Amino acid sequence: MDSTAAAEALGRSPGGLCSKLPACADGAGRVLWPIASPGHHSDLRYASALASGIPACDAALDRGYVSAALRAAFAAEGCAAHTLPKRGMVDPSAWDPELYA
Repeated sequence: MDSTAAAEALGRSPGGLCSKLPACADGAGRVLWPIASPGHHSDLRYASALASGIPACDAALDRGYVSAALRAAFAAEGCAAHTLPKRGMVDPSAWDPELYA
């Protein structure tokens, strides 16, 4: 990847050369800040950066953020992570559908 692609957060994914914008939003759905990332990077890679400095006690996360380590990190900060389970998960963690909605 050349420096232009890195500066524009471009990366190869199954869909081709693309970027993603993982973002943190408030309870009303307003984006607090996005982070540009290459298309081939996992969303989970940016979870800590997105959540840092947010005084929240509950976090509703999509399936890209399913991780026991991330739930433990949120719990250590006094925050509960409500993550929609991935399809076919054998032992999904508890989550609040109303809060997630």
